[in-house]
Amino acid sequence: MKGKTHLWSGEAKKRLSKKGQTENLKLGTECAKKSPKAGRFETNVNAKDWHLISPDGKHYKFHSLNFWLRENCEELFGCLPDSKQFKNTRSGLAGAKRAMLGGTYTCTTYKGWQVIPTEEEIKKAKHSKEDR
Repeated sequence: MKGKTHLWSGEAKKRLSKKGQTENLKLGTECAKKSPKAGRFETNVNAKDWHLISPDGKHYKFHSLNFWLRENCEELFGCLPDSKQFKNTRSGLAGAKRAMLGGTYTCTTYKGWQVIPTEEEIKKAKHSKEDR
C-alpha cells in the first residue's frame, strides 16, 4: 500500500539490533576511531582545506572543518563539540562555501563568518558547471 508506514515491534527492534552487534563490527569501529585516515583527526580522508574570515576580520586556515570546530566551537561559536549547535554550525559553514562556489545555498556567510573557497575548489566548480 502506498503511503503506509511500517511500525517495528519492540521484539523486532531487539532482534535487528543484535544482528548488528558482531565482534568484527565492534573491532572495526574501534580501529576506525583510532585510524588517522578514518577517525576524528585532521588527516581524515574526507577533510578539505578551509579558509574562514571571522566577523571581526581574523583569518583561519585549516584542513578539516570538523576537527577545527571541535577545537574552537565553544570559544568562537558558543557551542559544545558534537552538539546539535555544532552540527548546525558545520552545516551553515558548508552551505556558505557551496554558495560561494555558485551552489544552491542562499547565503554566502554564516553568522557573519565568510568562507573563502580554495583555488582548486573554484576550478572544480567551474568545470562541473561547464559539463552541465
